This record gives sequence, structure tokens and C-alpha cells, in this order.
Amino acid sequence: MKVFLSWSGETSRQVASALYKWLPYILQPLRPSLSTEISSGDRWGQVLEAELKDAEYGIICLTQYNIAKPWLNFESGVLSRFIDRAWLTPLLFNVDPSSLTGPLSQFQYALCNEQGVLKLIQSINKRLDQSIDDAVVQAAFGIWWPELQKALNSITPNPLEETRTAYQWLYTFADLAIHEENKDLTAIWIITDNVTKHATEYKVREKLKANLERGVGYRFFVPNDPEICTALNDLNRTCKGRIEIRSFDRKDFYSHAASDYIIVYPQNGPLFVFFRLTVADGNKEELWVKVDEDSALKLQGRFDMYWQNGKPIKWEDPLDTAVSGPVG
Repeated sequence: MKVFLSWSGETSRQVASALYKWLPYILQPLRPSLSTEISSGDRWGQVLEAELKDAEYGIICLTQYNIAKPWLNFESGVLSRFIDRAWLTPLLFNVDPSSLTGPLSQFQYALCNEQGVLKLIQSINKRLDQSIDDAVVQAAFGIWWPELQKALNSITPNPLEETRTAYQWLYTFADLAIHEENKDLTAIWIITDNVTKHATEYKVREKLKANLERGVGYRFFVPNDPEICTALNDLNRTCKGRIEIRSFDRKDFYSHAASDYIIVYPQNGPLFVFFRLTVADGNKEELWVKVDEDSALKLQGRFDMYWQNGKPIKWEDPLDTAVSGPVG
């Protein structure tokens, strides 16, 4: 029985590859087949239709990084010819089912967890010419599931390729975590007036603390505001005074930082600079732009000069973290 595994993007490819190697251990009659990549230059519907013609079961590997791609939200009616068939399954890897839209939302999906994958296996088994006893399938699944789980847990997105948007240069705020969790970092500069989002919210705070333990330097540029300064000082005390903080005159700060900026210093490779788009289109999803390498160096130089030569406001802080000099 031929089972095709359709993928798009590096994370999706890793999911499909893990299934490709693992499926025959559970159901020996299966002949998994990896699809060619669905890229922005292809008509997604045509690619999928060609692969469906010869397959007896199809699995579409959906991730946070390909579900929003325009070629997954095609307008053609290709999938409408397959909706009444129970053998095409979107497999959701770290994707909320509510994210499914368009034609794909009309199919029975499977979550990429133990219960979801078992149901997927049982669905495939029912379509075999000679299905295997379910008790045998469940026993085999119990033995081999840890191997697949290990492979899935080891999947990491490529920070140079994966975003939740349709473009490699356009990021959601959640996408920035790929860069900020990079084990190759030396420093992160954050220019913002929203310390909750960038520092004190639980998940962000724990990531920041983990990075500090690894020796990553943090530098915060903030406007002079009692609440902001108090929040950062409290955080810095829990981090043993390892965060560099400077507050600037509010008017002066906003003349230098019309939006939020994040500057990421990898140990090897180019500097990354992101700035937040301020778009009044009703879109609740916050979007960030990654600038090109030349612009990144210019912005880094601009904020470094501002740190060194600007007019910071000194507030009472027993840790006295407002120091000059480059981080890292």
C-alpha cells in the first residue's frame, strides 16, 4: 500500500522523514513515499493532485511554519474532489486545530501526539487489503512509538528559513524565539517600552534567564518610566545583576526608536536586526521585519552610539547596572 507524505519547509520535511522511516515498523505492508517539496513557485493544488493520483493514503505534514503559506490556501477546487474520501489526513505538528482554514479544514485531521498518531495508524490499517488485528497494531505501536517521539522531539526549525508568515523576512513575535534560543548567541539588545512582552512575561523571562546562564549578554534600552524601571530592576535582581539597563528621556527615546527593535549577536554568522511593524489594519498578529545585513550594521551602530553618547536617565538602583561598553 502506497502512503505519500506531503511536506513543505524544513520542519515539515523533518516530520515527513521521521514518519517515512517509522511507518513500516508498525504496518509492514506500507510503502511510504516522500513528496517533492511544495514551494512558492509551484501551484500547490497541482502538485498535490499529481501525488494523490497514485497514492492509496495521503498525509499532509502541517507545521506552524507552512500552514500560513499562500500555496496552502489556494483558491482552486483541487481538494474538493477528495473531500469525501477518508484517506487524506492533515497531520498537525505543534499546530492548533483552530489554525486550519480553507479546504484543509474539511478533512479529519490528526494531532502529532501519541493518541493522534495511533488513530492515524488505525485509519491506515483499515484501508489495507488485509488489515491487521487492532490488538497487534496497538502492541506494535506501544513498542515503536517512543522511537518516533524521540525523532519528533529532536526536530528544530531553521532560523534562516522558517517563519509563520508567507515570507522569510517577515516574522511573527513568536518566530523571533528561533533566533533568541539559538545556542550560538553572544548578546541580545532590546529597544522597547514594553518590558512585559520582552522581559517579564513568564515564558520570555525563563528564556532570558536560561540565556544569561549560558553567558548571553542582555542590554535594554527603555524610555524613562517608573513602572518600566521598577519591572526591569526587579527582574535584574533575580538575575544577579547581569542585565545592562539604561533609560532615556522619553521624547529623546522615541525620536531614536519609533518602534521596537531586537538586535541579535550570533557567535558565528551575520548580525540579525528586527523591528516591529506598526500597521493599523486590524490584524491582531504582531509582525516583525528582518532587515538586510547592511541595514543591520547601520542600526547596530546607531544604537551603540546612542548607548554610549545619549542622555540616559539614572535612577536609583542598588545593582547600578547602567554601565557603558559593548556587550559580549
